[in-house]
Amino acid sequence: MHYIPEDYKKEIRERMRGGDGQVEVTKMAAGVPNLRLFGVLKLEKGCSIGTHEHTGEAELFYVLRGKGVFTDCGQSSVISVGETTVTASGGSHSLANPFDETLEVLAVIVTE
Repeated sequence: MHYIPEDYKKEIRERMRGGDGQVEVTKMAAGVPNLRLFGVLKLEKGCSIGTHEHTGEAELFYVLRGKGVFTDCGQSSVISVGETTVTASGGSHSLANPFDETLEVLAVIVTE
C-alpha cells in the first residue's frame, strides 16, 4: 500500500476523550492488520485528550513539534520533540498542551 497526502482523512474532535478544546486528527493509513491508528494529532494551547484506558491494544506517541504534558497511569511528565511514549494494554493516559506552541504527535495504536 502507498498513501499520499490526498488520501489522508482529517477530522476535528471536540473534547476528545473528555478533554478540553479540540484535537485535529489526520489519519494517514487504513486497512492495515493490527493497526487501529497511524496519524498525527494536533493540539493547540489549552487543548487536551482526556484520560482513557487501552484494552487489547497499545498506543505510542512520538512528538513531532512542541511539548506537552503526558500522564501515564497517574504519573505526569513534560514530553518534547523527539521523545516517544508507550501506553500498554491495561494502561491509561492523557495528553495536554498548556504551552504556547502547537503540539503535534505521531500516534500509533496497535491491537493484540
